[in-house]
Amino acid sequence: LGAVACELTNAQQVADAVESIRRNWGPIHVVVHNAGVNDSVGLDASLDDFRASLEKNLIHAFLITKLCKEDLIDCRGSI
Repeated sequence: LGAVACELTNAQQVADAVESIRRNWGPIHVVVHNAGVNDSVGLDASLDDFRASLEKNLIHAFLITKLCKEDLIDCRGSI
């Protein structure tokens, strides 16, 4: 087994990591969204803080899924 590290708020690093995984281990069959931060952003937060929270906790999940979509469809994979 192995691992590929990247900064999840950096779209290019995420794309490079997905390509590295494909190159080293083949098509992606499973995606587990298991990263984020409890930043306590709630309804009292500013709009900028809420957007920053989305970037840290949601945007990367969308991006990874988008980048892996074709592999997951081809192999009937799982998220």
